[in-house]
Amino acid sequence: MPLKDIKKELYDPDSEIEKREHEASQFDPVISAESESDEFQEKGEWIKPKKGLSASQEKAIKVGLAIVGAVAVLALIIWGVIKIKNSAFDESRVTLKIEGIEKVDSTRLVEYKIVYKNDNRTALEDAEIFLNYSENFQPEDNVNLEYVNSGNSKIYLGKIESRSEKEVGLKGKFYAPEGYVVYLKATLQYRPSNFNSVFVTESKKSINVKSSPILLEIDAPLEAADGNDIEYLVDYENISSRYFNNLRLEVEYPEGFDFSSGDPQPSEGESVWYLGNLNAGDKGQIKIRGSIAGSENEAKVVKLKLGALDDNSNFVTYGEREKLTRIITSPLSISQTVNGLTSLNVRTGDELKYKLIYRNGGVIGLKDVIITAKIESSILDLSKIRGGSYNDSNSTITWKAVDIPQLANLQPGDGGNVEFYVPVLGKIPIESDRDKNFTIVSVAKIDS
Repeated sequence: MPLKDIKKELYDPDSEIEKREHEASQFDPVISAESESDEFQEKGEWIKPKKGLSASQEKAIKVGLAIVGAVAVLALIIWGVIKIKNSAFDESRVTLKIEGIEKVDSTRLVEYKIVYKNDNRTALEDAEIFLNYSENFQPEDNVNLEYVNSGNSKIYLGKIESRSEKEVGLKGKFYAPEGYVVYLKATLQYRPSNFNSVFVTESKKSINVKSSPILLEIDAPLEAADGNDIEYLVDYENISSRYFNNLRLEVEYPEGFDFSSGDPQPSEGESVWYLGNLNAGDKGQIKIRGSIAGSENEAKVVKLKLGALDDNSNFVTYGEREKLTRIITSPLSISQTVNGLTSLNVRTGDELKYKLIYRNGGVIGLKDVIITAKIESSILDLSKIRGGSYNDSNSTITWKAVDIPQLANLQPGDGGNVEFYVPVLGKIPIESDRDKNFTIVSVAKIDS
């Protein structure tokens, strides 16, 4: 067949050349492809993956789920146990309270109730109440009270049942100054039966003391002039039924006070007196003298404390007092006249009559009043002065209580007058042209 016809047969879509039978050959592309495909399939090549999990995978998953479930159940059990345990105890459901009067008299036996309550479902173990108070409170007649040290004691309770409320009593007496505030503090210490931890609950009560076991009074001047001598009179008395030992009085002087003496004399410095022991009804007195200085209208306060030192050398006060003295201008007044006048002209040979008028214009009596008059002039015959006690070294005339008894204690509103006489020289010496217009100067003073 010509080449042209062969090409036509090959490329003609209706040609039947491919339908002709021919000998099988490895070079036949169809046969070769089928052969290779069968070979791959026999060798397991290009096999499609099998759907689902293998047996080993399913087993591993089941084991994992079982473990997770067990852990979840265990956690739930633990949470439940903790929840139940915590709900069985709540610290806020344990309460403590001190009940009793808030105003007391010193030395009076009083009783307080310490109420404790456990509102939990669990009991409280090893419970104790610790008490703290100042030395001004002294426990008495308490059977279950155990002394720890000064100011501290305790009460052993042991087990406090669940859902229970009980109380214990505390008896004692207060020894403190009037108006003093004393504190009682109670601390409940315990351990819940389902815990190993220790918990505490506290309560505190303040008590106002209405009276003092030792009466302490001080007498001081209400007013004093700057530089005046003053006296403090201290009285003390044990008005309780208790015996006090090693008592001492401590005085805090105001600024400007200058101590001069004490009766009896101080035991320490100028402000501490050892009073020793004081039985019921015993009393005593101390006098303190000195001078006070300050500016007008300034308040000067003296403070007293009577008590004893405790085991720790702290001062425990049984009585307190303070008194105020106000600095004033002197209540004493004095004026003078000469021959009935406040000023006059004199002639040689005249006798001058001086009258000094004094008065206490204050509100308190003044002791040991002293009046002085200083007179200076070259035209007076001072050697012939009559009245008072004249001191020619300083040209001063003085009147004291020995001369006028009223001056020993000049009461408010009281007054009087003193007189003295002095002559003018009969002949006035003239030594220079400046010896003219002579003057007479007199200065009157009054002090207490």
